[in-house]
Amino acid sequence: MGKQEVKKYISRWIEENQEEFIAIAKELHRNPELALCEFEASRQLEDVLEKHGFTVERGVAQLPTAFIATYGEDGTIQGLLEMLKIPYIGCRVLASSVCMDKIYAKIIFEKANLKQAKYVIINTCKSEDKYIYIDDELNHEEKDARAISEIVKEKLGFPVFVKPSNSGSSVGVNKARNTEELIKNMKEAGKYDSEILIEEAINGKEVECAVLGTDNVTTASNVGQIISAEEFYDYDSKYKNAESKVTIPADIKPETAEKIKKNAIFIVFFNKILYNSILRKRIRGFTIMPGDLHTHTTYSDGSTPVAKLPYLARCAGMSHLAISDHDSIQSVRYAYAHPVQDGVHLIPATELTAYDYERAHRVHLLCYWPDDCPALEDFSRMMAERRCTAMLQSSRELEEICPQYSTQEALELAKDSGTLYKAHIMRVLWQYGLADGLYNEVYRSLFGLRPVRGRILHTPRYEPVDTVLDLIKACRGVVVLAHPSVYHSMELARELIAAGRLDGVEIDHPRNTPEDKAELLRLAKENGAKVILLTHYNDAPGTALADVVLLCGAKESPLAPGSMPVKLAVLFVANVLVLRYTLDNQELVTISRERTTKALGNKLL
Repeated sequence: MGKQEVKKYISRWIEENQEEFIAIAKELHRNPELALCEFEASRQLEDVLEKHGFTVERGVAQLPTAFIATYGEDGTIQGLLEMLKIPYIGCRVLASSVCMDKIYAKIIFEKANLKQAKYVIINTCKSEDKYIYIDDELNHEEKDARAISEIVKEKLGFPVFVKPSNSGSSVGVNKARNTEELIKNMKEAGKYDSEILIEEAINGKEVECAVLGTDNVTTASNVGQIISAEEFYDYDSKYKNAESKVTIPADIKPETAEKIKKNAIFIVFFNKILYNSILRKRIRGFTIMPGDLHTHTTYSDGSTPVAKLPYLARCAGMSHLAISDHDSIQSVRYAYAHPVQDGVHLIPATELTAYDYERAHRVHLLCYWPDDCPALEDFSRMMAERRCTAMLQSSRELEEICPQYSTQEALELAKDSGTLYKAHIMRVLWQYGLADGLYNEVYRSLFGLRPVRGRILHTPRYEPVDTVLDLIKACRGVVVLAHPSVYHSMELARELIAAGRLDGVEIDHPRNTPEDKAELLRLAKENGAKVILLTHYNDAPGTALADVVLLCGAKESPLAPGSMPVKLAVLFVANVLVLRYTLDNQELVTISRERTTKALGNKLL
């Protein structure tokens, strides 16, 4: 973002909030204070900055009126840095934004089936002493403060904690022991955020646990215990009372500490599958199967260890899971060895790679319930050797053009798979800030096929489609053509369907085109195939032709404007706009980025 764009944004923000700033200015003018003793003025300024998302440190240098206000705890700064491709440390956008919004975090924890305090959600209303009550079905209803109190009393009981949803440092958080305190505290919380969380009070020890690491190597810290000097850990206890402290390790049983660490790590992994969670419903009489039939683990190019995936699937509401790693007999054997794990039924599967030499493109064939036989084992070993040879050649060429890259690090990430994938190479680059993601511009420049061949692309030799289909038949597996649009396999799909050589086709894949989806549905129905539709729209056009509907993708909750879904959407739109501007003004952007880097560097040194 260039200097002029930043100025325009700031000006627009000031204009949008000018009435509030004018009111504050008038209030300060009406209540003059002595120099260096502006206690009320300082408090008002601190409160309004916190309301707008700043993190405020009060009483700096032991001066009660001195404060420091910083911004970015909710992921906005991280989002800006990512858009500018500036490396940083700490939590990324999603973790920062979700954890800053208490209500949205509660919804995620609920979806993950994590135990948590019971809660009630309300929004402020234009009418005085009126609030918008949001029930368990996310319906909205306007109620007065005493009606809200009755709901809270019935659902939670007293005492409760009242919290602004989007606020840090316990600002605006208060404990209510009765109706009068609840009404007072709701009004206080409404000063800091329009969304208010009312949560049952739980007597117990307050502990904390940090999670560090990457997708493949994640570690939970020792569990610490917070000992508050006050009744609860409020702002004053955190920052003003020296008697408050944190002890490590926490005074809890070792097995309890291990459970806390396990849950902390799980939340990190759960974020990856949140948008693929299955909703337990029946739509228009169709069968809803709570499961995922196409997943990958560290046995191939996935980032989740196979032992953890069933637990994550169960927490996402699934009852069945196919671990279908690329060209891997390991995933087949794991499922046969663990038919039920963490309450989830595992389906033996693998995704076999073939090649359509007539049309010159790859083909992926999902194979379910194959026999664990020598033929499949030999194929898996052969493809692992071919893939490793090709990828090692690519990896060593990359070392020559990128000294920061290490083949050894990529091989360490690939230790579970027994071979090397492009994803492992990209993760090394991404971890060092050398790539813009796993499958974006850097990936295309290194491994792309069209329109320009990648700089280090080396591909293994694949077996013909007929050979792989014969293998699946010999293994007595169920064969499904995966995402035909991805590798331009529609003509092949028509031929295989007409010949009766497929048991199914993956239709509603994110990279299948709408036109291909519609044709595949029609072809499937015409040939008597069972149509399995994966979608997060329960009224998607394809449901009319589907025999089985798998609803995946959590829907956003209709909370008030300013909720995390809205914020993330705004960040996405901003990212698109910045990207478009960058592509159209590359020279100017380069100059601006260099100036920004230099300015920030001087500040940080």
